[in-house]
Amino acid sequence: MSKMPLPHALADDLESFLHVLSWVALRFMDHDLDSERLSSLLATMFDYSYESKDGVAQGGVAKKNFLIGAEILASGFRNNNIVSLLAVLTKTIAARYEAPPIQFDMYLSMPGQNFTDQITAASAAAHQEKLKALETSDWILETFRKVTANRRAWPPADKSEEEARVRISTQAYPLNKRGYTVNKSRQSGLNAL
Repeated sequence: MSKMPLPHALADDLESFLHVLSWVALRFMDHDLDSERLSSLLATMFDYSYESKDGVAQGGVAKKNFLIGAEILASGFRNNNIVSLLAVLTKTIAARYEAPPIQFDMYLSMPGQNFTDQITAASAAAHQEKLKALETSDWILETFRKVTANRRAWPPADKSEEEARVRISTQAYPLNKRGYTVNKSRQSGLNAL
């Protein structure tokens, strides 16, 4: 790994937006997670951090793994529109962390492998298309337009209410000189009831 920080890119902002949307959906939309699992998921995804040797807060690999595994889709959201939106956003942004499918030389393939080569080529093309989409905000805007185009497809009583299975904690953690919590975890204020 390089010690030099990577330059900030639009894809970083798009990923951050997805994490905020995921947090809000988990907190305010109906889903199948029980109190214990929901609180654990929120704490693991959004609160965990550690301080590196040079005093910089690091977030670990939970969000990356959450994206690659598309775990948000296993939350059991009851609103199909949010499921569709999160699926497109998650699968597109996850391409940042996924290795591209390996394409083998068709002449070196085993007999009868042509179909497999075609699938691999299509997967590689789809992976490249997702990475290209992350270079502009157009794809995310178009995705939102499609999902929100038919307001009647959203439940009529779709009022956002705070998830009853988590509660806000008033416990505060002391900060170090750089403004990071010193107990090696951020506190979003979420605790199981």
